[in-house]
Amino acid sequence: MRKIVILHPCDLHNRLTPAQAEFIADRKRSEENALLLDAGDAIRAGNIGWTPGGEPILRTMTAIGYDAMCIGNREFHLKAAIFPKKTADAGFPTLSASIRRRRPDSNAYLPPESVILERGGVKIGIFGITVPMIVQRMLAANLSDYLFDQPIEVAKRMVAKLRSEVDLLIAVAHIGKTHDREVAEACQEIDIIVAGHAHKSIYDPIRVGDVPIVAAGYFSRHLGRAEMEVGQGRAQLIDWQALRLPRE
Repeated sequence: MRKIVILHPCDLHNRLTPAQAEFIADRKRSEENALLLDAGDAIRAGNIGWTPGGEPILRTMTAIGYDAMCIGNREFHLKAAIFPKKTADAGFPTLSASIRRRRPDSNAYLPPESVILERGGVKIGIFGITVPMIVQRMLAANLSDYLFDQPIEVAKRMVAKLRSEVDLLIAVAHIGKTHDREVAEACQEIDIIVAGHAHKSIYDPIRVGDVPIVAAGYFSRHLGRAEMEVGQGRAQLIDWQALRLPRE
């Protein structure tokens, strides 16, 4: 059996003090085979805004060793000229398999859907699911360079793409508790859902069938720590904690 530790704050909304950043960085360094993931809405800018000087929190997240983040609604923008600028300061993958070009023949920027990493000989697939911001029936779709697919549809497609390639499959999901449960029920092949968007603290994992859903609150109050055991069969969540981050 091999152990993988997933560290995961979420919904930071630009609230991360130097002491908290140091705590997270120290914790990652101290853990064997650790991943540092985020379920989105890390930045300061709103849904239709952007920060011309860049997002300092993304530079901080890069410095403390983030491995990947799901694009939340705050990181998205409906115009292709602005969307990539919102996450340009991230020195790590910002993922979403939910977003597609409204016009298939356009060359509008698209974020990566997924990433495959390795820790301690374990191949780990990570994909992002973002809450549907723009769908065809909305009037805003006429102004948008992008459309969103529904979470279950996205998850099924990514399971088909990644499951056979990896030992551990993680969905990093900025979709809220109802969609989290629906995805887990429909896609039992996912090993764990690292969740965000709900702005609720979850102190015990929610299990839907064999799929645990974990979330660590919001506004940098806690750091989630999920310990996964990976063997010949299904990967198992064997421990989860909400570690309180220091306050300044």
